[in-house]
Amino acid sequence: MTVGVLALQGSFNEHIAVLRRLGFKGVEIRKPEQLQNVSSLIIPGGESTTMAKLAEFHNLALRAAEQVRLLFLFPALREFVKLGKPVWGTCAGLIFLADKAVGQKEGGQDLVGGLECTVHRNYFGSQIQSFEAELLVPELASKEGGPETFRGVFIRAPAILEVGPDVEVLADYPVPVNKVLYSSPGVEIQEENAAPEQKVIVAVRQNNLLGTAFHPELTADTRWHSYFLKMAKEVRESASNSIEAAGASSSQLMPRTNDLPIFQDVTLINALYIYEHLRLDSLCPRHFNPKKGWIDPLISNKDTIVSFKVSIKLYLQYATKMMSFRERASCKSTVCYNKIIVCPKECPERKPKKNKKQKGCFINCGAKCEAVCKFRKANCNGYGSLCYDPRFIGGDGTMFYFHGAKGGNFAVVSDDKFQINAHFIGTRPTGRTRDYTWVQALAVMFDTHTLVLSAKRISHWDDNVDALSVSWDGEIVDVPLDGEAEWKAANDGGREVVVERTDDTNYVKVTISGLVEIDIKVRPIGEEENKVHNYQLPGDDAFAHLEMQFKLKNLSELVEGVLGKTYRPGYVSPVKKGVKMPMMGGEDKYQTPSLHSPLCKVCRFQRPLEISAI
Repeated sequence: MTVGVLALQGSFNEHIAVLRRLGFKGVEIRKPEQLQNVSSLIIPGGESTTMAKLAEFHNLALRAAEQVRLLFLFPALREFVKLGKPVWGTCAGLIFLADKAVGQKEGGQDLVGGLECTVHRNYFGSQIQSFEAELLVPELASKEGGPETFRGVFIRAPAILEVGPDVEVLADYPVPVNKVLYSSPGVEIQEENAAPEQKVIVAVRQNNLLGTAFHPELTADTRWHSYFLKMAKEVRESASNSIEAAGASSSQLMPRTNDLPIFQDVTLINALYIYEHLRLDSLCPRHFNPKKGWIDPLISNKDTIVSFKVSIKLYLQYATKMMSFRERASCKSTVCYNKIIVCPKECPERKPKKNKKQKGCFINCGAKCEAVCKFRKANCNGYGSLCYDPRFIGGDGTMFYFHGAKGGNFAVVSDDKFQINAHFIGTRPTGRTRDYTWVQALAVMFDTHTLVLSAKRISHWDDNVDALSVSWDGEIVDVPLDGEAEWKAANDGGREVVVERTDDTNYVKVTISGLVEIDIKVRPIGEEENKVHNYQLPGDDAFAHLEMQFKLKNLSELVEGVLGKTYRPGYVSPVKKGVKMPMMGGEDKYQTPSLHSPLCKVCRFQRPLEISAI
């Protein structure tokens, strides 16, 4: 196991030395991308404000470079914590991990957060008031053996004033009766006095996070480091077991939830890209003063401050030019676990802005672990597609036709959490025994909501006229043509629902978080197509219909529906292979009374009781 140690300042060398004595490798972390190579992290003690803010005068350029580095690290550190990775903060590192810090200098400092506690910075006083004390550590002793006490080294140390319900207190320290909180010019004191005989907390754990107000790395006692290493192993094994449990009941043919990429924050990507292309001399160049000539940027004077401000302006201009960034995502699938996949330069974004006809970036967290460029439109030859008269390609990759009667409604997918119904339109030419049918409308039902997408009845087709209608809970909604070109349902605390245009007219992408993504196209039956297939369509109806491709998520093992059942673990298709039009039966099983009804002989989805009763 490789342990990262944040190496911007402070006692990172001492931590690495302790890890080495315990037989573990510690690596210095200075760049966001280095976090990808470690499974756990130690944030050492140091001057927390110095690590988080620029010093105003001394060694300005070096402090600027340090601040730029930390500015870009913060989002990556937060993401590291959110992913459940083990992190231990000592002294200043504890302040970083806290959700709230008081007793800070004016303006405060950035926090990584995650540890549900309030920390008071420099609670015990200034540098000259540093001390050592014996701390009772029963939890540490029970896990690591040794004495019931630990010699804590407190150097300008913080203290934890309060903790949340999920935080385990590992050690505290009694405050002297007449203890007065340290104060100095420029420091905001949040509390005037400490209560007599009060104990303040100096060591805590919350799930994957460990925090100590003192410096274990400065002692010969390695028990805290051993405790953290074992904690990290427990967290890692727990995460691994969760992945195995999630995958144990899933078929290899089923798209797994953890096969989906987790895209990183765009702000972080911008910062990473700039950081990778930025040199110190471009941030703080030498500048020419008419009276003094060339000025060294490392000299702390007024001219240097002016130079630095100019440099920041140049830096921002440079950054703007370099902003042709590429999005990246981390994968959580077993094959690609924690691998960062970067979008190609040909399609740097998932959702190209102001150009709906440009290819988007698609991350494959399956077997290939790659990013490819694709048009953000339905692929009628891809998994989960429903096109033509209607032809399906199932989750098992098998192509089949399903000939429900015109005017009928059928359950395409029915599962515990949602159902998708399709309404068929069609025609029956003279002499035929069955209908030609197409999907005219789609209804997605989940929770108490219904989203309907339908093709309007069009007499004569025009590519420049939008033939798509969208309604949300019975009300027609407009999907904008400009800006982000998307409509979002009002967030009532439930799932995110987004309908975005992927072309100016007749193409949309529907996303219902945690359930389904659907690429939809509206198209007509053209004159040539009508003649070739002898549909015998009337001249006043273009038979506008939907072609779509589904990406289904979080399905149960008993999912139903014409398409849904093909995603079951171990599913074997009953259709005949090798024939021109393999047919799937079951019209009677999947037919519903209406487009908006979840009822059919095998349907699984049920509305909440209050909706069902209406």
